[in-house]
Amino acid sequence: MTTSVTTGQKVSDLCEDGDRFLDNGDVERATSLYMSAFRTHATSAVSHMRKLDTSSLSRVISTMEGWLNSHVENQLLEAHNKGLAAVFLSTLIPNNPSATIYKMESLLQSGGQGCEEIYARCTALLVGEPNMTPQSSTHILLEITRGLACLFSACRILKGLKIYLKAYRTNKRKTVSLVKSRQKVHLPRIIKAFTDQIVCIHPSLSLVSDTKQAVTKTDDDRLDEVDSSDIIEFLLAISPGNREVQELQAAHLFLSGRFEDSAEIYSALLSCQNMSDKIQPDTPERTARLLTSRAAACFSAGGKIAEECRDLEEAFEIHPATARVCFQNLFTDLGVEMIARNLLRQQAERGLSGYRERVLLRQDLRSTEGIELLDPVITQLRTLCHLEPDGGSRELRVRLTECLLLRGEYKESLSICSQLVAAQAV
Repeated sequence: MTTSVTTGQKVSDLCEDGDRFLDNGDVERATSLYMSAFRTHATSAVSHMRKLDTSSLSRVISTMEGWLNSHVENQLLEAHNKGLAAVFLSTLIPNNPSATIYKMESLLQSGGQGCEEIYARCTALLVGEPNMTPQSSTHILLEITRGLACLFSACRILKGLKIYLKAYRTNKRKTVSLVKSRQKVHLPRIIKAFTDQIVCIHPSLSLVSDTKQAVTKTDDDRLDEVDSSDIIEFLLAISPGNREVQELQAAHLFLSGRFEDSAEIYSALLSCQNMSDKIQPDTPERTARLLTSRAAACFSAGGKIAEECRDLEEAFEIHPATARVCFQNLFTDLGVEMIARNLLRQQAERGLSGYRERVLLRQDLRSTEGIELLDPVITQLRTLCHLEPDGGSRELRVRLTECLLLRGEYKESLSICSQLVAAQAV
């Protein structure tokens, strides 16, 4: 009995203090005290709130809605939590959108539990509020919340992506702002879902995304090709510093025929690889892919041939397997595969001619003066061998062996010779 009286008195004191702050215009402090009363004894606090005039109650409700909708730290909430505010608010106004969305966000935060129910609740709120305009923050927040719920459901992923795109096209600024603030922890899931879908639209981009998802074959299970630009734009907006998204943008520009723009982005991605503040360096596979892709974009746009060839040479030095697949994927489709090979061969021949001229100028023919001129030639010949079937023609490999011997690379030269002898014996 004593405990009940003490609790009742404490709730009464808290509510009276809240009333005084409310009368003085300090709504946030008043709301904080009402929440303390609700935490102490919910029934008594709600009973007190019901007795407030409509204007006062509306101000308290608006304050709690603002707290739930804001991701800015609030000192008045240090002693409380948003979960308590959501329960208090939904007790005062059942199905309050702000409280309901917060509860659903909390469920999604814990691993997407009840995603089907969340989708249904959001849909019901959207249908049940005819006066809520599609441009409003609440409407968009409900849309992206049910869109996220779809991404947690294996059979609703495509529907979720369409919901995100619809919200983005309705109000780009608000959608991006809400996704970045309310769904920040889920950005990797959102980006991956859209990236996988881009690969369904453009299977040739599978190299960029490194996705393990099987490419969908039916048109009913994918977005339209016209959606690609909006998807890229949306992903860049919600994750502007994401290098994978930037690479996806460069690849999409390449497929759209905007070769110069594509090359510019590839250059930017490559230039920031050596930044001292880069937390995780690119893998050799990624670097080789970027170099080969930039070479393809430059070849297509028409530019400095020597630089483009150097990109190819460096790519094959870093990771031959990735560079070869990327080269075949990009250069063969463009019809410039033979052009690239011929240019590499011409550069190698010019390099050999330069070396021969330097040898003829030596005071002592046995000296090694000018031998460094063979380095780019060897690189070019190696690249050509990688590009040709079965490791290059016999003539090409013999030429490479000669250059390696002159350079003093006896082990590699012997290995190639052994391969050529074995092939001849077959």
